[in-house]
Amino acid sequence: MPQPNEQHAELTITGSFDPEEITAMVGFPPHESWRTGEIYPHAKLKIERQLDGWLLRSRLASAEPLEAHLADLLGQMEQQSEAFTAVSQHYNSVVRLVGYFYEDYPGLYLDPSLLTRVAQLHISLDFDFYYLWSEPAKSK
Repeated sequence: MPQPNEQHAELTITGSFDPEEITAMVGFPPHESWRTGEIYPHAKLKIERQLDGWLLRSRLASAEPLEAHLADLLGQMEQQSEAFTAVSQHYNSVVRLVGYFYEDYPGLYLDPSLLTRVAQLHISLDFDFYYLWSEPAKSK
């Protein structure tokens, strides 16, 4: 039996700033933050970060659909929409929808209301999808 699909959404803000300033502006802490020059914690090679960063993740279980992860992340951001909009106008702000698909690709549907919410926050969307299943071996 294949491993279940894993999905999440995350907002990454990058630029030249002190992550504590972003935290103070939006009113709650990130799931992760870093400073220029720090080493990527999960890299196999020693790679320094080129920009400061602040990251916020969706709060849902990884089995939930990407659309639900995006809605949850936007809901967090909308609690401080003016602050997030201001941040996104000064720094690179990208929401990544990440999917590790072991079973199949479940599809993605972004309805107009969800896209309007993204646009109102002035953020970009990035889709990182990894198709990790393989066809079963054929018997001879």
